[in-house]
Amino acid sequence: MKAIAYLSALLFFALPGFTYSQNNTLFDDSRVSSVYIDISVDSLAVIMTDVLSDHYFKAQFIFDDGQGNDTLQDVGFRLRGNTSRYAQKKSFKISFNEYVSGRKYQGVKKINLNAQHNDPSMIREKLFYDLWEKAGMKERRTNFVKLYINQVYYGLYTNLEEMEKEWLTNVYETIREIYINAVILLILIIWAATSKHIKILKTVPLPEEECMNCKPINRLMTIPTSWN
Repeated sequence: MKAIAYLSALLFFALPGFTYSQNNTLFDDSRVSSVYIDISVDSLAVIMTDVLSDHYFKAQFIFDDGQGNDTLQDVGFRLRGNTSRYAQKKSFKISFNEYVSGRKYQGVKKINLNAQHNDPSMIREKLFYDLWEKAGMKERRTNFVKLYINQVYYGLYTNLEEMEKEWLTNVYETIREIYINAVILLILIIWAATSKHIKILKTVPLPEEECMNCKPINRLMTIPTSWN
């Protein structure tokens, strides 16, 4: 009976949908890993045209950290964001448990690939969460990855940990602690929105896109006037 149980468990984790990495490098910011998405051409076309849809389309996910790679079948893949859905370089969300209930990859159910379409430096969001952690807030892991969809390079993306109920229960010990930190965050947001120290911003042209799937376009970014 023990032999049968062992073989059953071995076969269970050997199935394509249950591939788990032991490297724990999904959010390793000491390297730039690669994410490969293989999805049907029709599904990708719908994603890119029906930009307001939150429907997850089935796709294959491969994560390559430079030392090895993991493959997961039947992940959910869709656009994410608000106005960024209309940008030339779009942001994406990947759900590991959309079609395989309860599945996690390196401990998480979802990840966000943010395009940073209005930040040519690509470091604003990463820098924010690094400072967020140094300020004593609970860590929200981020790093940079290269994204390929159907073998086409889509550019450099910020890989951002999903902030959901599971993340809250992992980083906070009690509900009371969650509420206290939520109040602190709300106070900081109100202070930032009303602070007299926030400078008037002006617009300057951005450089053209460099990723293969994007047509060169002119866009705008904002920087403090004191930088000039």
